[in-house]
Amino acid sequence: MDPNKHYEEYLITNGTIKWTDKAPEGAESGKGIPLGCTGSLNVETEFKEVVKMCEGTPAKKRSKPIGMTATFVGHVPVGVARKAFGLSNEGLKKGIYAYGEDSISGSGIFTWETLDLDEENKKFLAFPNGTFTGGLKISIENGADEIAQVEMTISLVKDENRKFYYDAFENDLDDDDVKKKWLTDFSLDLIRATETKESSGDDANERKVNTPETNTSKVENKNLKEQS
Repeated sequence: MDPNKHYEEYLITNGTIKWTDKAPEGAESGKGIPLGCTGSLNVETEFKEVVKMCEGTPAKKRSKPIGMTATFVGHVPVGVARKAFGLSNEGLKKGIYAYGEDSISGSGIFTWETLDLDEENKKFLAFPNGTFTGGLKISIENGADEIAQVEMTISLVKDENRKFYYDAFENDLDDDDVKKKWLTDFSLDLIRATETKESSGDDANERKVNTPETNTSKVENKNLKEQS
């Protein structure tokens, strides 16, 4: 995507969650599953302000992001909703789920894709470490013209790379594996740049030991620069 051009996010779709704790019944462990139908997604950053004081007045200020909070509104599958809010069948008959003080909200990796107005340019979004918060909400209205959407709050914290959020335009990606797996199997290993080393023989370091016949010693090292 040309950085000098505008990208107007018009549609957000294909939301998925890859559970990082125990996957719910019927869900494949370690794979992203559909989050449901996304109505809207709003994300805000939380900051910590650090101030340097000099002679009683602020001399320097820095704002450091310490986390993000997302509000998801949409329709979600029953299994996702149960896992998100921590409803459990433990100790109950088949088909019965309960919510209470021992309920634990689900955690996972959240991904979406967005499209512009012409639906020609696609951008991938990822939040690598999120947990549902806010608790179970129930709202039912008889005779409503529209089925009510569920509102869910997600606390987003840093991953092992100290990041809260990643994005990428599809056209900027030259790794097809990243394009295919972003929504279903997002991970730091998938997107991290890797070093590739090559050699001209069986070993990158080829050594010849001094002998009476040759009386020479040769060491050859070939290192290629990091490729991305």
